[in-house]
Amino acid sequence: MSDLDRDLLELFGNDAPLASPDAHFLEPMVRALEEVPTRRLVLVGRQGETLAAWTAPESDPDFPDTFDWATLAAPPDGLAVHHRGDDRGPCVAIALEDPYVGPTTLVIQLVSEHDLPQVESLARWITSLGEMILHQFRRDEEVPTLKARLDQMARQQETFRQEHARIVAMNLEEHDARINEKRFRERLQREVSQRTRELRAHADELLRANRRMERDLAAAARIQRSLLPREIPRVKGAEIAWFYQPCEELAGDSLNVFRLDEKTLAMYVLDVSGHGVPAALLSVTLSRVLSPFLDQSSILKRRIDRPPWYQLVAPADVAESLNSQFQSERALDQYFTIVYGLFEEETCRFRFVAAGHGGPVYLPASGTPKILSVPSFPIGWFDAPTYTEQVIELSPGDRLLLYSDGVTDANDSSKQGFGSEGIIRGLTEQRDKPLASALDGLAQRVLDWGEGSPVHDDVSMIALEIRTEESSTSS
Repeated sequence: MSDLDRDLLELFGNDAPLASPDAHFLEPMVRALEEVPTRRLVLVGRQGETLAAWTAPESDPDFPDTFDWATLAAPPDGLAVHHRGDDRGPCVAIALEDPYVGPTTLVIQLVSEHDLPQVESLARWITSLGEMILHQFRRDEEVPTLKARLDQMARQQETFRQEHARIVAMNLEEHDARINEKRFRERLQREVSQRTRELRAHADELLRANRRMERDLAAAARIQRSLLPREIPRVKGAEIAWFYQPCEELAGDSLNVFRLDEKTLAMYVLDVSGHGVPAALLSVTLSRVLSPFLDQSSILKRRIDRPPWYQLVAPADVAESLNSQFQSERALDQYFTIVYGLFEEETCRFRFVAAGHGGPVYLPASGTPKILSVPSFPIGWFDAPTYTEQVIELSPGDRLLLYSDGVTDANDSSKQGFGSEGIIRGLTEQRDKPLASALDGLAQRVLDWGEGSPVHDDVSMIALEIRTEESSTSS
C-alpha cells in the first residue's frame, strides 16, 4: 500500500479512495512510444499492485492475469530487462520515484528483442515523463476527495448550528417538558465542538496536500528544465543565445538548439496551448520526438542506403509529420505552434517553417528589420494542411530571433501589447551589445512591460548572429 493510500485510509477509514487501474493516465506515454512496437504499458506499485495499465488491441488478453508483476524489478534510477522465455516479447522495467506514491515501476512489454536498443536510448525521456504522470495520477486521486470531505463537514457543522439556534428559540417551558435544556445544550455543544475539531483537522490536511503539490510542481519544473539546452554547440562563424522563463511552475513552451550533423544546426521554439500539467506533458513528449537521434521514430533524420546513410528532413516535412502524429483532441482543446529551422554553416542559409507561430525577426547588419511572417495553421487543427519552407541568406553582422507569443502578447497596465514593434525596437536599441547581452536586454524590456505585474504566458527566445571578421578575430 502506498503512503498516499495509507494516509487516506487513516483519514477516511475503509471508504478511502485507493488508486485503481486506469488507462487514460498512460496516454502521454503511449504517444511518446508511438513508433516503438509495444504490447503493453503497466504502472506497478511497490507491492506489485497495478496502478494503471494500457494494452494494445492486438495483444494477448491473458497476459495480465498470468504474469507475476512482483518479479519485474528495476534498480533505483535504472532500467532492467526481463526476458520472458516465450514469443511474447521482453519486458523492460524502469524505476520511477514519487515522494508520496513511493517507489514505482513502469513496465513496457515490447513486441521483440530488436526493439530493446530503441527503448534504452529513450530511458531519460521515459523516466521524466513517467514521474510527471505519477504526479498527475496522485493529484487527480487525492485533492477532489479531500475537498469533498471538507465540504461535507462544513454542511454538517451548519446543520448543528441551525439546530442549536432553533432549540434556543423554542419556548423553554415546552422544551423542559420533553428534555432537560441544560443537558441538551451540553450534548449539542460537545457535538459541535467535535465537528469543529474534525473540520479544522481536514482543513489542515488540505493545506498539507496543497504544500505537497507545490513541492511536486517544483520537482516537475526541474525535470522540464533539464530538457532545455545544457550547452550551445560551437558554430564556426556564428553565435547563438537563448532565454526561457515560464509563467508558472510548469510550462507549455519548449526550445532547443542541437547539431544534426557536422554542417547543420537545428533549432526550434514551440508553444503548447494552455498551462499546467497537461501542457507540460505534451511539451515533454514533443522534446523527445524532436530529438536528433537517428532511429525508427526520428522525424528529423531518415535512413538511406548510400553514404552518409542518412538524410535530413526538410522543415516543412517535419511540420507535416508532427501534424499527422498530434491531431488536436477536441475534448481537451489542446494543440501547439512551432517555428523549426536548419542553419547551414557553410552557406549561412537558414531554412525554416512556422506552423501557426510568429515568423522569425530578421535584423540585418545594415537595413530595415522585418518579420519573416508566413501565415499557416497550428499543429493538429486540420488533417493535412500544407506547410511551406522559407529560406533566408544571412550575411556577417545579421541577427535572427525566434520567439514565442509570450513576448508579443505581454500587456502593460492599459492592455497594450508589446507586439512585434516592441521586439524590433528592443533589438535595434541593443544592436551594439554582444548577442547574449542584447537578448537579456530584450527579455528585461518584455518583463518590465507589465509594470510590475507578473507575466501571463511563457517567454521563450533563441537568437542567432553571423559574426563579422572583426568579431571573429576578437573571439
